[in-house]
Amino acid sequence: MSDNGYAALAAQTVTGPMGNDATAFVHNKQHNVHKVAEEFESIFLNQILKQSDETVDHKDNILYGGLSEDIYRGMFNQELAKIMARGGGIGIADMLEKAIAQQEAQKVKGDQ
Repeated sequence: MSDNGYAALAAQTVTGPMGNDATAFVHNKQHNVHKVAEEFESIFLNQILKQSDETVDHKDNILYGGLSEDIYRGMFNQELAKIMARGGGIGIADMLEKAIAQQEAQKVKGDQ
């Protein structure tokens, strides 16, 4: 991810009265943005997995486990989506982080 927006924010705030605490604040903010972007991608991937799973008629299968299998399959897809997002996913989280960093950089430039 590009740190341009966060670096500009850090450069502006480190010189303030908070000192090194400002750098920690910017780093924490960057971490939170990454976490939220990754969670968004996980939700998106979960929806894709859910939709693709609905294309298969499991009820005609002799091994179909009923409601409990449906619940388990939903939990499995949710965890699979989280793992996929943590592993880089399909790039949505990276794009969101870059867009937010650019907005932060523009906000910092506008404040000066």
